[in-house]
Amino acid sequence: FINIIHIIGVIIIQFGILLPPKLLKYYIIYIVFLFVSYILLNNRCFMTVLSNYYGKKNYNSLCIKMNEARYILAIYLIIAVFFYLYPKYSIYNFFVKQLLQ
Repeated sequence: FINIIHIIGVIIIQFGILLPPKLLKYYIIYIVFLFVSYILLNNRCFMTVLSNYYGKKNYNSLCIKMNEARYILAIYLIIAVFFYLYPKYSIYNFFVKQLLQ
């Protein structure tokens, strides 16, 4: 069950940038929370720590290096903040305009 929630969290990271601008604030909070958890948990995801604890395993499900993951998250965070501050440039609004034309 925890791993399913973990997968949903990863999907949100990947596709959250497509959310409407008014929902992007929650996405931004989520990404910042991930960064804080990486700092507090020595570069480990809180969901990985949780699933390892309950599963009594020591498995790292990250397929890339942590530095690369943090870099990608930082890019997503910058883009999300930009789209939140300038909603007319957001991907969501771009697709909505294209569909309405």
